[in-house]
Amino acid sequence: MGQPPISKWEVLTKGSLIHELLHHLTDVDLHIISMKKEQLQTEEEMYQRGVTAYIVKENGEYELLLDKCENYLIKGIYFQAVATEFTNGVFKAELKGKETIIRIHDGKADLVQVDLVK
Repeated sequence: MGQPPISKWEVLTKGSLIHELLHHLTDVDLHIISMKKEQLQTEEEMYQRGVTAYIVKENGEYELLLDKCENYLIKGIYFQAVATEFTNGVFKAELKGKETIIRIHDGKADLVQVDLVK
């Protein structure tokens, strides 16, 4: 099993497989092997150019809308992941004076993250 080295941006937006494993498993040895930084993708290569987007609550779920919307909860910028044709990526907004990153998967915002910033 392996995980490529990831930047702090990726840890914020996607989480870390290693941290998840350490959190859920016991009695497991993990061996970490370093790799050269030149092999990392830059943030610009991972996401398309950002577009204005909105997060709305519909049927108990937080959904991403790319069309102009009047009744939104959060307005921000959506960056779609390059490696997918689905609505996956990150949504960046300023909430309570802080820059906040919310993960988007299949057009749905991470419910826990949205509830934390409300």
